[in-house]
Amino acid sequence: MMNYQNEINKAFIANIELTAKVVETVPHISKSLAKSKFKHTSKALLAFLMKSGYLTNAILSECQNGNLYSASVLFRSLIEHNFGHLYIFVR
Repeated sequence: MMNYQNEINKAFIANIELTAKVVETVPHISKSLAKSKFKHTSKALLAFLMKSGYLTNAILSECQNGNLYSASVLFRSLIEHNFGHLYIFVR
């Protein structure tokens, strides 16, 4: 069980590092996308990006607490969220 907790902790650390990079780059990306002809699409994609981070944190937290059913339900939400993101991107 200890190895399981170590893997979750590694995932938390990786997620924190990724979040820091996203927070650092989003203002620059947002400015760039505001100049494009897809302004509304870019706003939606950025909103999906931020919400994905919240879902990922919740999934990791539930795994850490041993609530695997809750993590599975949240993971399904994350998958559906990614399909929405993909749909907007492709469209």
